[in-house]
Amino acid sequence: MNNYLRDYRVKKLMTQKELAKASGISQVQISFIENDLSDPMELTKQKLALALQMPVEEIFPSKTGMHTLRYWRVKKLMTQKELAKDSGISQVTICFIETGITNPTWDTKKKLAKALKVSAEKLFPIT
Repeated sequence: MNNYLRDYRVKKLMTQKELAKASGISQVQISFIENDLSDPMELTKQKLALALQMPVEEIFPSKTGMHTLRYWRVKKLMTQKELAKDSGISQVTICFIETGITNPTWDTKKKLAKALKVSAEKLFPIT
């Protein structure tokens, strides 16, 4: 799957019809995007993200340059704030790790891995 549109729509308890009305994007187009039959234009992504009140990159993550922490967080449908709460690591620290500003300690890696229910080795692979 190239996006998490269906996952976030369901998490927000919205039908395709409700999302179509809120975003101005047709229900057919939403179905195509959710089933990977259409690659939406940037404006479409922005309208859908706005309707879901989520950042575009959470719903439509880039395949290149994404830190594995962010990949797993998005895959688990968690915001940075939710991961911070579950792991006991500050949201700022999570942001800094995801953007490469800082490297986490082994203790931080273990806490984040536990909160995401993946191994620390998978979350922070040695490259």
